[in-house]
Amino acid sequence: MKRVLVITGSRMLFQKIRLELDGLCECEMNGEVKEGYDTVLTDVDSVGTSSVGLTLGSGEGCDITLPFAIGELKSRLFGKGSTALSYDRHTRRATLGGVTAALTEVEGALLEAILEGEGGFVSRESLLTRVWGEGANGGVLSVYVHYLREKLEKGGIKVILSSREMGYKINNEVLKDAENS
Repeated sequence: MKRVLVITGSRMLFQKIRLELDGLCECEMNGEVKEGYDTVLTDVDSVGTSSVGLTLGSGEGCDITLPFAIGELKSRLFGKGSTALSYDRHTRRATLGGVTAALTEVEGALLEAILEGEGGFVSRESLLTRVWGEGANGGVLSVYVHYLREKLEKGGIKVILSSREMGYKINNEVLKDAENS
């Protein structure tokens, strides 16, 4: 697992970074810069400059300007990765931008149904029938689309697009070169 040292005087900034990167890497605050860290993030606004690793701050010349989108930080730490969505139906794991999400059985079935639209909209009724069966409540669909968005859009890339009249679809940008097993 990647080890990241965050040098900052702001406990809130550190907590934000640690929570967002939870499970992706191990974060430590204000440790001694030494071997063993893959990346060092230095908040130049609260602790001065450092020539080691990435700099966070509000001024020009910083690698990442505060406030930042968490997707930008992940991109800097883990590389841009592929922006194509891949989904393995056997393990129910979806990967986008180098971030992998484990899906529940229902989330996986919903993602599969939306992916089968091949970039076109899939109606709410069709999704409800396919995933939950006849007579399913429309509210459950909205809840599970929300769950999917939370898991898939952590890297800052919009994955699921919606239309009141037409339903849901996968953003065509993430379908390019996507491999569905």
